[in-house]
Amino acid sequence: MGVQEFKCPGCGAKLKWDAAEQKMKCDYCDNTYDIATLEEFEQEENSAPVEEYAWDPYNAPGEVTGLKTYICQSCGGAITVSDDSAATSCPYCDSPVVLNNNVTGMLQPDLIIPFTKTKEEAQNALRKFCKGKPLLPPTFVSEHRIEEIKGLYVPFWLYDCDAAGKMRFDATKVKKWSTDDFDYTRTEHYMVIREGEAGFADVPVNGSDKMEARYMEAIEPFDVSAGKHFQQAYLSGFLADKYNVDSVAAQPRANERVKNGMQELLRNTVVGYDTVNTKTTNMQLNTGKIRYAMLPVWVLSTNYRGKIYKFAMNAQTGKFVGELPVSWRKFWTIFAAISVGVGIIGTLLQLFM
Repeated sequence: MGVQEFKCPGCGAKLKWDAAEQKMKCDYCDNTYDIATLEEFEQEENSAPVEEYAWDPYNAPGEVTGLKTYICQSCGGAITVSDDSAATSCPYCDSPVVLNNNVTGMLQPDLIIPFTKTKEEAQNALRKFCKGKPLLPPTFVSEHRIEEIKGLYVPFWLYDCDAAGKMRFDATKVKKWSTDDFDYTRTEHYMVIREGEAGFADVPVNGSDKMEARYMEAIEPFDVSAGKHFQQAYLSGFLADKYNVDSVAAQPRANERVKNGMQELLRNTVVGYDTVNTKTTNMQLNTGKIRYAMLPVWVLSTNYRGKIYKFAMNAQTGKFVGELPVSWRKFWTIFAAISVGVGIIGTLLQLFM
């Protein structure tokens, strides 16, 4: 028969029975616990079930035919366009593209969100984004480059599911007071448990590894309720990326986003404590539905001195993100001017002191 040992929920050290307190006591953090509380704590630690994430397989509705597909010889991107569209460069790496007549249509999406922001609005957003950047190279943003901004439908997987979560937190309340001789600090530890259920609809995951996820998630959210039943006419005048990350490969990111969302919901209910640390987390996802969607984005990729800089704008809401190069010549010029100014001020202070 084994001997049961209890560890301190506060610091993890071994607990001993304190005859005076008639409780289990930790010699390291000086906390005391009754036996019933420790048994409840141990039972809770050993009761977490295995996390499960189950999705129904996606059933494709078929392909859209009669389209042209451009294959980028530099990055391998496959860009589909309608017959009345033309592409002069790859929206991802700014390289010339080659028309390949052997590639047929793309997978027909379950829904498509049409463009609502015009090309002019996207160009103005780019100009505004670059305005007032003192370290931006003067030749980086030219009108020629701004004209090259392209409208692109990016493939997305949308996941619907119900989630159940349970989290355990180590929370503390700290009270401090002083007397004439000593300063005192009293820390009370609490085991806080939160359980809940929530429904998640249209959790988006990028279906193309050519469009970096950090850009696409940065321009979220998209209003999926404004989506339309797919019609080929929506592609007229725009590009459409063909997905190369299928719904199965995209599921881990969907699981992660749902789990993060559920954790945030539960964590936000733990209030009134001075510190809160997450100890255990368990999530269960009920079988979810998957849909395939095309979402509108204005994209510009420009090659500047051997590096690709990208800009993206949500063509439904106008949210804009991008990265800019730094002119080191400008940087050192400004740095030198500041240094000279600081030197002059220091000399003047010495003269008048």
